[in-house]
Amino acid sequence: MATKLELEEYLYRRAIEIIESAESDSDKENLLFQEVWCPLADLYKDRITAPKPKGKSKGKGKNKGKNKGKGKNKGKAERRGKAVK
Repeated sequence: MATKLELEEYLYRRAIEIIESAESDSDKENLLFQEVWCPLADLYKDRITAPKPKGKSKGKGKNKGKNKGKGKNKGKAERRGKAVK
């Protein structure tokens, strides 16, 4: 029996075959959905639908909320704590 990785590789190769085929775009969409994405989702449904373990939440940890509002939208000087005129 093939491993998950081997099945995943087969599905990706099938996706490439479909994309490179002479089918119409709408046919390619349908084929990709039926023959690649649905089987791929089924292959990993245990990871997609598994509940998150309690006590090990991703996201806010030590710095809970400390960096709120500081980020890409602010200038470099402002992020470094220097006054901006």
